[in-house]
Amino acid sequence: MKKNLAALVVLSATFILAFPVCGLLAGKTQDESENMVTKSYDVVYMPVWTFDHKFDETMLTSFLQASATPKLWKARGGTASMEVYKGNLKLVVTGPERTHKAIKRVLDQYSRLEDPAPSREASN
Repeated sequence: MKKNLAALVVLSATFILAFPVCGLLAGKTQDESENMVTKSYDVVYMPVWTFDHKFDETMLTSFLQASATPKLWKARGGTASMEVYKGNLKLVVTGPERTHKAIKRVLDQYSRLEDPAPSREASN
């Protein structure tokens, strides 16, 4: 529980700090020639659970839209979209490949919070 609470605090702090500058970091607009791709992502490990143990999809989508190519989302005038399916805790994103790369980068950072120990697979 403490680990999840700490992750939630980190996510909240990251969102608050990233939100004002996210447009400067990833503020490209969508080129009409970019192909839209739909992919799904597992988000069960994301620290977006409320204190009463409910998954908060609004926190997740707001954070990701602010962190990954912010100007491309429909909510901000673009054409990319995302939807959370609570039944299996999947995030379905439709957008250009660069949006998927940005989403994956953010999700990978938070998946490491859940399991900070590196994999010890044999490389022989």
